[in-house]
Amino acid sequence: MQSADGRFMECDMKKRWLVVNGWMMGLCLLVTGCMESVTVVQVRKDGSGALHIRDFISDQALGMMQGFEEMAALADAEGQSAEVPGWDQLTPLQQNMLSTRVNEFGAQARLVSVEAVTNEKGWKGYRARLAFDDINALNLATALEDDAGPAYQLAFTPGDVAELRIMPQTGAAEDVPDTLDLETAEAELGGMMEGMNEAMLDMFRPMFAGMRMSLFVEVEGEIVETNAAHQSAARPNRIALLDVDFDQVLSHPEALAHMANNQAGGLKELQALGITGVLAEDPDQTVTIKFQ
Repeated sequence: MQSADGRFMECDMKKRWLVVNGWMMGLCLLVTGCMESVTVVQVRKDGSGALHIRDFISDQALGMMQGFEEMAALADAEGQSAEVPGWDQLTPLQQNMLSTRVNEFGAQARLVSVEAVTNEKGWKGYRARLAFDDINALNLATALEDDAGPAYQLAFTPGDVAELRIMPQTGAAEDVPDTLDLETAEAELGGMMEGMNEAMLDMFRPMFAGMRMSLFVEVEGEIVETNAAHQSAARPNRIALLDVDFDQVLSHPEALAHMANNQAGGLKELQALGITGVLAEDPDQTVTIKFQ
């Protein structure tokens, strides 16, 4: 069950499971494009807000992870969040995956509700809603981050015109040069393609097919000023910190070769080359949003 500050109570078995679960998810992402993860951070004018999470796992990945279901059930037997509406709809594996996600946001985040859902690809997952009282104390990262810590530091100032600053943390972003030479990048990608035949590319395609990783920030009211590069036209009060649709990226063979070679500076470089399906804020720039 949850403690007073919204964190999940942890026993020794639970801690061991979280370690295994983190390793397992990392392996899953390396072996197969197994995940669709969309996170929307909603911010009110007083600095409180909500987190909306949608996570889905492919059938292939679930097959790989079935051996951990019994371990997940044992960890969950110690007691988790049965009082949260929809919690009993989830499998033990989903419960532990979600509890890991909740804890990553820090003590401010508390699970409010969850439901088991299936996406249009037929992948099973969940849709969860979390609440927080002070965005300044929220840990904000993406599903692409490792254990280095939160990807962003958040600073909120209330007022008639509220201001939210989203500051990338040192080491959280990819190690990329301050300036990107587009001509050099194109030449490097061309060289990669020469070394990869179609059979090799076909081998890598399933690793990324169906994957989507997204992190959006949505504010209450109207954005009156922002330096964000990716403000939604359909939802003008929403900006995309990260939105990578790998199905679109896969339509560009040079992008596939780039990912297969695991080159540094990936997202920034792919954007500079005009690869569709990649939206990402500059990892060296603080994003400022003023809204009322």
